[in-house]
Amino acid sequence: MIDIKFKNNWRVLIKKKVKSIIEKKDQYWIKTAYNNLGLTYKILNNFPKASHYYKMLLKLEKKSDETFELAVTFNNLSALYRGKHKFKKALYYAKEALAHAQKYNELDVQAICLDNLGLIYYSIGNSIEAENHHKKALKIIEREGFLSKKPPVLNNLAGIYCEKGKYSLALKMYEESYRILKELGLKNAPFTQTVKMNISIVKSQISL
Repeated sequence: MIDIKFKNNWRVLIKKKVKSIIEKKDQYWIKTAYNNLGLTYKILNNFPKASHYYKMLLKLEKKSDETFELAVTFNNLSALYRGKHKFKKALYYAKEALAHAQKYNELDVQAICLDNLGLIYYSIGNSIEAENHHKKALKIIEREGFLSKKPPVLNNLAGIYCEKGKYSLALKMYEESYRILKELGLKNAPFTQTVKMNISIVKSQISL
């Protein structure tokens, strides 16, 4: 939980930094500032501010036609709307992100976008499309060797298989996700602990 004093201090610091960057008129640093502001306000659970700065960033990127950055920002906006259960907009931004990533063959971004689309489809009750998109993401990740991106996708697929009662397959995926996270030195990370808990839950279901 982030306390109010921290939030206020952080906002003051961010505003000072951004004002200084904008005065210098350096496009690279302005875009970096907008991205960081979007992320910061997302963490602070300030949806209007987060979406505002991501859209400001999007506007700058469209002017310069920086497709890689556009794909990432579209996906960040999609994830933001997904977190607020605004799935229509989340789906729109996710598809835009994927289209830009595919156009310029940004494979790692494609995998992230596909995984995000899977989460959106799952949230709106379309588990078939969710599974398809997670599988597409996993295929790219395994083919290209993007090891660090594999655990979340495995975790998301495992959740779908749990819902279908395919506990053995889900367990296999959870355990692979946990193994990779440990290999990456993330044994004590919050996400790793979530995966570990998921393993225990699935094992209890199998033993019933």
